[in-house]
Amino acid sequence: MRYRVSLGRIGGQRALHRGSDRGCDDKRARYVDGSLSAVCLRYFNVYSPLQRYDAYGNVIPIFTRQLLRGEALTVFGDGEQTRDFVHVADVAQANVRAARARRVTGAFNIGSGLRVSINELVRMMARASVTSPLVRYGPARAGDVRDSMADITAARVPHWTFNPRSTWLQP
Repeated sequence: MRYRVSLGRIGGQRALHRGSDRGCDDKRARYVDGSLSAVCLRYFNVYSPLQRYDAYGNVIPIFTRQLLRGEALTVFGDGEQTRDFVHVADVAQANVRAARARRVTGAFNIGSGLRVSINELVRMMARASVTSPLVRYGPARAGDVRDSMADITAARVPHWTFNPRSTWLQP
């Protein structure tokens, strides 16, 4: 019998930490002495049309809410920090393909494989909303990662071939 394990979002620096693969292997080893075939998915910045707004750091729904209210967009730092945004449809594709894959085991980054700066995100959202929002820059938040981009090479293995298709956030 084959099992699939999908871990929740591991954001920020942890998602880039080389020890994450070992964490997946350690979890697998705890169950069936390493014989468990498991796929661990590390989601980067997932976005969707129905994404909930919260103050945690989901920048797209935060900006959307600010745009709809006619408020200034709040950018922490200089806005040149980058993120890898991945659409929920691509995350769903990754989960389905991982669950159906045979002879695939390990930890995989799930993202678009693209870097988008927060300033570029502001410009894209302004174009999409046909507005010219005021942008307020504040101090960088302690602990924020400067640049983040998923290396999705490993997720393009035979028997799986994760291929993100959503292109809205391509600069």
